[in-house]
Amino acid sequence: MACSIWETASITVSIGIATFTQDDTSTSLLKKADKALYLSKEIGRNRVTQAMDLT
Repeated sequence: MACSIWETASITVSIGIATFTQDDTSTSLLKKADKALYLSKEIGRNRVTQAMDLT
């Protein structure tokens, strides 16, 4: 008889996306993506937020 060691669990995904522009640095791009990520988490899990939607 086979025995499974895997358990079922719920997984949520929140994603923040930022689009690189000519004015961006690597730091500013990451900051925009980070803000978008935290907004996705704040609004409710299982969301994708684009940083352009924040302006």
